[in-house]
Amino acid sequence: MLVSIILALTTLQSSPVLADGIVELHTGRLIARPLQTLESRDSMLQIVGAYELLKRIEQTDEFVIKVPEGIYEEDLIAQLQSTGLFEYVVNDVMVQTASTVPNDVDYNLQWHHAVLNAPNAWDITTGDSTFIVTTVDVGLDINHPDLVDNLIPGYNSSSGLEQINGGDMSPTQADHGTATIGLIGATGNNLLGVTGIAWDISLMPVRATNNRNQALMSALVDGATWACDHGARVVSMSWHGGQYPSVKTLGHYLRSQDSLLVWATGNYGNTVTAHDAADVIYVGATDINDVKAGFSVNGDWVDVAAPGANVYLPSDNGGYRYWSGTSFATPIVAGILSMMMIVSPNSTAEQIEFMMYLNCVDLMAAGEDIDVGYGRPDFAACLQAAQYAESTYISHDTIQLSAHALDLYPGDTLFLTWSQAPPNSRYRIVYSLIDTSPLIDAWDYPTTPLFRPRLFGAGTTNGNRGQDFNRLPNGAIPGRTFYLEMQCDDNGVLRDSNTIGINIL
Repeated sequence: MLVSIILALTTLQSSPVLADGIVELHTGRLIARPLQTLESRDSMLQIVGAYELLKRIEQTDEFVIKVPEGIYEEDLIAQLQSTGLFEYVVNDVMVQTASTVPNDVDYNLQWHHAVLNAPNAWDITTGDSTFIVTTVDVGLDINHPDLVDNLIPGYNSSSGLEQINGGDMSPTQADHGTATIGLIGATGNNLLGVTGIAWDISLMPVRATNNRNQALMSALVDGATWACDHGARVVSMSWHGGQYPSVKTLGHYLRSQDSLLVWATGNYGNTVTAHDAADVIYVGATDINDVKAGFSVNGDWVDVAAPGANVYLPSDNGGYRYWSGTSFATPIVAGILSMMMIVSPNSTAEQIEFMMYLNCVDLMAAGEDIDVGYGRPDFAACLQAAQYAESTYISHDTIQLSAHALDLYPGDTLFLTWSQAPPNSRYRIVYSLIDTSPLIDAWDYPTTPLFRPRLFGAGTTNGNRGQDFNRLPNGAIPGRTFYLEMQCDDNGVLRDSNTIGINIL
C-alpha cells in the first residue's frame, strides 16, 4: 500500500481531474511560495496579508492561506499568479491512504535482506543509537515490541503538537506507518519478530494525518522540516505526489541542512513524465526476483529501486504482515542511506547519495534507466564504500584552485593556478562533466562508478603555483561545463581544492 496524495496542479476548471486514481480535492486552502527576490518581498507580503494566514512554513518560505468564502480556489490561484510575485500558488491538497491492504503471500520472511546483501553489511555495523532518522507517515503503534526500544519522541504535524506536548502518534489505523518505520529500524537480534535495516537507531516518527487518516501537503512539509530541524539526517516519505512543487522546495531545504529527502515514486505501473527534483531521491520497487515490480511507476526521474513487493513487516497491535508498494521500498533506501552516514560521518549528504548510486546493482538497461534508475542498492557494497571514504577522509577545500578564465572556446589554453598547496608534494587534477563535488571522492571510489571523474594532469608542486594545459578535457564541447579539482598528498594527509567549473562557449 502506498499512501496517496490527491494531487492536481489547479487549472481553470470546475470538476476534479482523475488520473491514476488520484483525485483533486478542494480544501479551501492554498500554498503560495513567493519569488526568492528581495525587491518583490514587500509587495508580496501586502498581497498575502489581505487573506487569512493559516500557517507559515519558514524553512521553505511557503504561506498557507485560507480562500475567502464565495471565491473559487482556481480564480484566486490565477489572480495571485498573475501578479508575477509568486514562484507557485497551488492547492493545499488533501492526502489520504490508498485502499490497498496487506497480503499474506507465503514468501520467506524478510526475503529482502538476502537480496540486499544485508548480512554482510551488518558485519560492518548494525547501527548507532545517536543517529536520527524520520518517517513522515500516518502514525504508528508506539508500543510495538519490535520498535519501542528505538523510538524517540516525535511530532504530529496535523495538530502542530510535539509528542511530548500531547501530539497523538497512534491513530486507529496506523499499520502503514508502523510498517514503514519498522523497515528502517525494527530492533535486531532481540529474539522478536523481524529486524530493520538498522538494528540500533533513533526512530523519530512524524504523524501527518488527521483523525480521518488524511493529511494536507502542508502537513507533510511541516513535518519533514520539523524533523530536519530536530536532528533527522534522513527523512522518508511514503506518499504519492512527489512531483508537487512543495516537494522540490522541501528537498532543497533538507539538502541545505546536509540531510536527505527520500520519496516514493508511486504504484500505478505506468510511465510518468515529470520534473526531476535534484534534491529528492525518488524510489521505485522491486520484487523477490530482483526485477522491477509491476506496480512501480516508470520515469526518467526515478533514481533507485528497492524491495517493495510482499515484504514482511511490523503492523499494528504488535503484529506482522506482508505488504507491497513503493511505500516500503522507500524506507529501505532511507535506512541504507542512514547506515552509510553512520559509517562515514565526515561525508556530506550529497556524497552519501552519489556513493549509493555508484554501488547499485544494474537490474535493467545498462546505466540509468526509466524503470529502476541507477538500480537496486547493494547494502554491503554501500557500507564498504562509506567505510573506504571514511578511512581515506580528505581535508576538503584547503587548497584554492582557480583558472585564468571560466569561459573558454574549443582549442583555448587552460591555465590553472593554486595557492595554499603543500610544497614539494605530488598532485593530481581530475575533471568531470558532472558536478559531483568533491570530485576527488568520486574518483577514489573502489568501484566502476557511473560518474567517475578522469585524470587531467599530475605532477609535483615544487613551489609551482600553476600549470598550462594546451588542451581541454574529452567531452568539453560548446554548451557544456566541465569541473576540475586538485589533490595533494601532504605527508600522508590528502588535501583537495575547491571545485571550479569551466564553461565551453
